[in-house]
Amino acid sequence: MSFYDASVVDWVKWAPGLDTPPMPPGWSLLGVPTKVPRPAWRSRWRMIPVALVVGAVVVEVVQAVAPSSNNTAKEAAASRSLLGTCLARDGT
Repeated sequence: MSFYDASVVDWVKWAPGLDTPPMPPGWSLLGVPTKVPRPAWRSRWRMIPVALVVGAVVVEVVQAVAPSSNNTAKEAAASRSLLGTCLARDGT
């Protein structure tokens, strides 16, 4: 990454541990750099994604723990009860 350094009047390649690029115009107050305002951790903009993820995990856990409504076991038991019995033939 490189940035234009007006004091050197040249492009400077940035690397970790070197000087940081200058702040954009309008990001300082009377020459003193200010922090960019960020929402607090408990603001709604940070809690909404957390709540959505927690809700999705709860739904998945409920789906995994709840018994399935698959009737395969009932059908297998019913077919086992028919083994060895004669079924009436109706029709052609």
